[in-house]
Amino acid sequence: FFSSRRRHTRFRNVTGVQTCALPISGVDAVAWVASRGDTAPVPEPYWGAPYWGEAFRLERKEFSDRVETGEGTVERRISGATVRVNADYDGRYISIADGQRRTVGAPAKGPRILLFGGSTVLDAEVPDAFTIASQLQAMVGDAWRVENYGVSGASLAGNVAWARVLDVRPGDIVVSLSGVNNVGGVVDRGARWRSVYEMLDAPRFEAARRRSWLVARIHALANVPVYERDDDAIAVAVDRYSADLDAMAALAAERGARYVNFLQPHLWTVTAAALSPGERAMTGSWGATFREVVVSAYGEMAAAVLDRAESVDLRAAFDAKRRAIFFDWHHVNEEGNRRLALEIASELRRRGLLE
Repeated sequence: FFSSRRRHTRFRNVTGVQTCALPISGVDAVAWVASRGDTAPVPEPYWGAPYWGEAFRLERKEFSDRVETGEGTVERRISGATVRVNADYDGRYISIADGQRRTVGAPAKGPRILLFGGSTVLDAEVPDAFTIASQLQAMVGDAWRVENYGVSGASLAGNVAWARVLDVRPGDIVVSLSGVNNVGGVVDRGARWRSVYEMLDAPRFEAARRRSWLVARIHALANVPVYERDDDAIAVAVDRYSADLDAMAALAAERGARYVNFLQPHLWTVTAAALSPGERAMTGSWGATFREVVVSAYGEMAAAVLDRAESVDLRAAFDAKRRAIFFDWHHVNEEGNRRLALEIASELRRRGLLE
């Protein structure tokens, strides 16, 4: 998204797993589950989860494979525009139809809360009933229908593109949970063994990458990331985020809807006292450069937008947590989702939007 250098035109997950040109921060925690979840009986964020088991693990693995091979999202023509949305998926735990993740308990009709975001709103780390959208639905009751428009890899610009082709109506509430996908691309990133990576990344090797574990592993290892700071990319990211907020606010106003944007928390916005031992150890997993750039870019972005009436700062939303919730630096489990849903519901009530 934001690189000013020709040498990296595609972003990859920090684990080195291919993510088909999605921004580095926008990839699901699927690579974490696939590569680390198999090494422990129960990964730390799943401790105590009522749904954890082999059936869930296998479905998550299957879904992760779809995302890693680019099959998790598709381009669709909607109302004359091409929009990238989620590919449909009919699982026991993960259900996506017409690009939307299922919201458990949503009434068939009624005024709507349209929830936009990236993979943290899509919430592929948990079953349908434990997403932010489903937990928000339980909090607002049958008076509102919550619809989940989270898309893996989507920045706020991608959210605006989808909102433009939807039937956003008077009385709807448009909510975006945003931030991490707008800063995840500001780190100039290269592959450590670029020549090998570029050779295996060519389209002619796509079938081999899918069929052969060895080819896929060499492809991933050749893409071990090397990060550098790109100040121009940070400036572009801040400006683009502000412009995208303008665009979403204008769209909502034109359609007679109300709009609220929430700047989401991530691993490095949480106080150290609230982190579990595993989370504290994970804070350094991406290296000092990646962490420093994301933190500074996030701070600049927050300073540029948080004086706006439609923006709410949720960076401290996890400071009171007492258990592990993070799968990586921004994807969280059902407890993290519950806390975010509660913050969103509370703010909408405070503004009188749920009356």
